Amino acid sequence: MTIIDNQLMLTDRLEKTILTNQDWYPTINGKIRVLFTGLTNGKWRVCLWGMDDFGLEYDFDTRMAALEVYNTIPDYITIKTLRSWGFYNA
Repeated sequence: MTIIDNQLMLTDRLEKTILTNQDWYPTINGKIRVLFTGLTNGKWRVCLWGMDDFGLEYDFDTRMAALEVYNTIPDYITIKTLRSWGFYNA
């Protein structure tokens, strides 16, 4: 495990932006936010948000499962693909 991996293991929240060519009602200059966060019930959430009130999310039982998905989400992922992975409206 690298230092970066250790840092990821210790944080309760990460955020990044990815490029999109879909309408997230609206986007943020062609980008959307991707968040990884710990929840008070012990679960972990990955969510994606446009600039306003449209978002998709998925709750995971383990931090590692949530981090794996967070780190796997590429630029230009589609809403359809996220839904096929089990993401639902936030």
